[in-house]
Amino acid sequence: MVVINIIASAVLIIAFLFYKYIYPKKTPPYPLIIFMLSLLPLISMFRKGSYESGDLSLHATRAISFYEVLLKEHVIPTWSPELNIGYGDTYFEFIYKLPYIIISLFHALGFSFIASVKLLLAASFVSSGLMFYAFCRSKFSDFASFVGSVFYLFAPYHLIDMHFRVSIAETLSFFFIPSTFYLINKLLEKPSKIIIFIFSMNVAGFLLTHQVIFVSAMPFVFIYLLLNKNNYYKTTLKYFFTGLILGLLLSAFHWIPILLESRFIYQSLFRGIISFTPLPTLLFSPWRYGFLFQGHYGELSLMIGYSHLLVVVLSIYLLFKRKIKKYKLLLYFLIISFVLLFFMMLSVSKILWTTLPLLKDFQFTYRLLAMETFFTSFIAVIAVSNLKRNYFWTVVCFFTVFLTILNWGNRKSLPNINDASLKTDLISGKSLTGTTEPTAPRWVDPVKVNFAKRPAGNLEIVQGKAEVKEITRSPYRHTYLINSRSRIRVRENTFYFPGWKLFIDNRPYRLTYTNIEAPGVIFFTLNEGLHKAELIYTDTPVRKAAKWISVVSILIFLIYYFPYIINRLIKSKFFVQYILSRRI
Repeated sequence: MVVINIIASAVLIIAFLFYKYIYPKKTPPYPLIIFMLSLLPLISMFRKGSYESGDLSLHATRAISFYEVLLKEHVIPTWSPELNIGYGDTYFEFIYKLPYIIISLFHALGFSFIASVKLLLAASFVSSGLMFYAFCRSKFSDFASFVGSVFYLFAPYHLIDMHFRVSIAETLSFFFIPSTFYLINKLLEKPSKIIIFIFSMNVAGFLLTHQVIFVSAMPFVFIYLLLNKNNYYKTTLKYFFTGLILGLLLSAFHWIPILLESRFIYQSLFRGIISFTPLPTLLFSPWRYGFLFQGHYGELSLMIGYSHLLVVVLSIYLLFKRKIKKYKLLLYFLIISFVLLFFMMLSVSKILWTTLPLLKDFQFTYRLLAMETFFTSFIAVIAVSNLKRNYFWTVVCFFTVFLTILNWGNRKSLPNINDASLKTDLISGKSLTGTTEPTAPRWVDPVKVNFAKRPAGNLEIVQGKAEVKEITRSPYRHTYLINSRSRIRVRENTFYFPGWKLFIDNRPYRLTYTNIEAPGVIFFTLNEGLHKAELIYTDTPVRKAAKWISVVSILIFLIYYFPYIINRLIKSKFFVQYILSRRI
């Protein structure tokens, strides 16, 4: 694959040189160069099948479950019936929703689930570079913005997320970080209702993508806003908080249940346990002389990046030498932010992680590398703006890109893995994690539940005798006809989570889930006779309230903005031209 990447890079360089030969005084549009460069690390995705390492198969399998629930229940899924070896799981209530929604849209267009995951990764990568350029271009020169985009695209962690970890949410977050700052710039230029509209949608999308990175980004976004005072400062602040609150309300159906119901999941037992990033890992990779970011057994070197560290050191040197004439205050902010995040990733910051409430759910400090990548790339933009030596920065960009060439694809492709094999594993209940899912109900005992074998049936009679007929089974509704010859004890092989309700002969009925033999599994008893048993997954009061908040917010959103959008549309020249053409 490296050979193919070298050939593709050579073709791109030759094409650029040929353009300069034809038009010696012109440079191709920088967005086009960024787009073409961003395609280089994507070539490996055209290989058939899944990856040997990373979570591509895992996300494709879960996307299958997400899509099935979406089709059958006509709601955004919060329960996956196939996970935990078929006992079910609340994975979709607590995990990122927007990436799976986008994957489902790609699949609805005819792409396989594996291809849809790859398309999401590719679209996120390309758009992140272009969005970073758009953000910087609103204040800086074309060339400086281009250099920053190269740094942002070819940061080691960005490539690791996309190819080695296959983290669909973090890869998509690389788009939302610069888009948020871009919209802040737009608010600073001239506050308007349309910017609030877009900003609130961006906030909601960011939260639905990765709530941890959203929480880590927003304090810096607010400080950035405060550092850039303008003539509309009070109006800008008002519009910022309006858009932020509206975005939070639109996404309330996602984050409110996470806040209030996460105490019921298995992961809550380990809340406050933080995995820190070793200092050498941030600075250097031990494989292939420092140029490969993944080891032979899947180990990862979660680096900041050689060029990125170089530009930070260079910027600090220029500050001490008083050679920074432009954007000095902004550079101080970026360097302080970089140092703060660098410190927070190390174990010496443990006291802060265990003290501050919002930090206890981060799990891994290396997640801060997403913001660290943004800050180092932004520092590069300011360094270019002050040290105007285009030849030097062109060389730096060249090395920034090609020092990462060994990481432009996953180590090995598995062509035999396809949607059919993944769906077979999903239906058979094959556990992809081999143990309890982090989002499984906390009362499940992983020792007493056999995660190596799917339950023999959906419903078992553990005491007494009865004839059972399964009438219907959907992700959120299990219906049985039970003819019991005596008093019986029944085991329904579904993990209990708040929202599951049992109805016997259309009446609410008591169930238990704290049984000694299988903690977490639903049990109930029935008297002799013919009974209709129905187990239904419903919204808890928390979920209902959160959904209503989002629904009401959407209605207010539409009522408030619809007349404004229609008015803008009517005034647009394209609309007028269209009407005139129709009359002719």
